[in-house]
Amino acid sequence: DLLRRRIPDLVRVGMIDETRLLPRREYSFHHALLHETVHAGVTRWTLRHLNARLADLLDRPEQAELPGRLAAQTRHAFRGELWSMAVHAGRDAGMEALSRSLAPEAVSLLSIAIQANEKLGDDQQSRDDGIDLRVALARAAMPAGQGERAMVELELAVRQAQSLGDDRRALNGLVQQVNFERVYGY
Repeated sequence: DLLRRRIPDLVRVGMIDETRLLPRREYSFHHALLHETVHAGVTRWTLRHLNARLADLLDRPEQAELPGRLAAQTRHAFRGELWSMAVHAGRDAGMEALSRSLAPEAVSLLSIAIQANEKLGDDQQSRDDGIDLRVALARAAMPAGQGERAMVELELAVRQAQSLGDDRRALNGLVQQVNFERVYGY
């Protein structure tokens, strides 16, 4: 409530600008230096908790139609150390970006999901997710001109699958490698 009462004052003095009116009002800092100054005054603990709270808010059903929700939720969940949420939102957001031919965005989001997955520990589900996420990341990186990264991720996925005795996932990674070498000559 206090923030809502202060927003018109912040707009009037030029600290923030209204960037969107519909479907929801959005504001951004007028200058990057203002943004950096505000962030510099917030502790890491507070930022982590604010990011976690934002990720939780973005998980609510009423936010389902918000454009860019999954990508924002991925980044906030990661910064808020909500590892499981970051994995699931990152995978979904990355695949959505890939389906929309936004390969660099897909690479970024899938990379966040992989990092979050590595924080989860060694249970079977996180290892399986790690293999699948690496294959998806490689698929996203291929057309984005990141061939070397794609091959590294595929190799990691294959090794991880082999160490778990998961022949199906290992074969999937090997097929991806062969296809990539055939198409891109890597």
